Amino acid sequence: MNEQREITVWLRQRVQEQVRLCGQVEDALRGDPRFVAAWWFGSYARGEPDALSDLDIWTVVDDGYLEQLLAERHKAVTLVGQPLVKLEVWGNAPDPGAYLMANYLRPSGLYQVDWYWQSAFQAKLPRDARVIFDRAGLPSASNRVTVDFARGPQAQAAGNVGKLEEARQRLSFNTLFFWSMVPIAAKKIARREFGAATSLLEKLISL
Repeated sequence: MNEQREITVWLRQRVQEQVRLCGQVEDALRGDPRFVAAWWFGSYARGEPDALSDLDIWTVVDDGYLEQLLAERHKAVTLVGQPLVKLEVWGNAPDPGAYLMANYLRPSGLYQVDWYWQSAFQAKLPRDARVIFDRAGLPSASNRVTVDFARGPQAQAAGNVGKLEEARQRLSFNTLFFWSMVPIAAKKIARREFGAATSLLEKLISL
């Protein structure tokens, strides 16, 4: 019974910390003039998050700042604290734009925030957006969802590299991927999504 109570308290603390983290993200973006629009999507936008949910934030960047912000994206995710782990998955990014997964360590555990940056020139508001602000008056795309705009190149932007450098990059990516996916696998198990957890664990074993 005590263990059940402790788990309930911990889950409640995670939800409270999740709400605080969302507020920090929103305040940081509103206060940065480089961003012309931002919205949540995924479970948080649908009003269906739980204590283990990740947070998906889509940002639209003024075209005059896009190149600078993409170059500084690892710094940009420190707006709400220093991430414990960061993972870049090039295929998740809009084109032009970028994607970066950041895991923040808070008192009640790790919180995953998936950051997306998109050019203002190509941006539209999809039907699943929970809009934080829209200073640009973006056109609507009611027939699309946010992930439809995530279509970046699968290959790393570094282009052709030597075999030794390619091996180093692959090892670095695999290490970060492993430690980024372990909490997600644990989340799937906690939710009793055993099929998804098994599939993810098999990918990790094959690295």
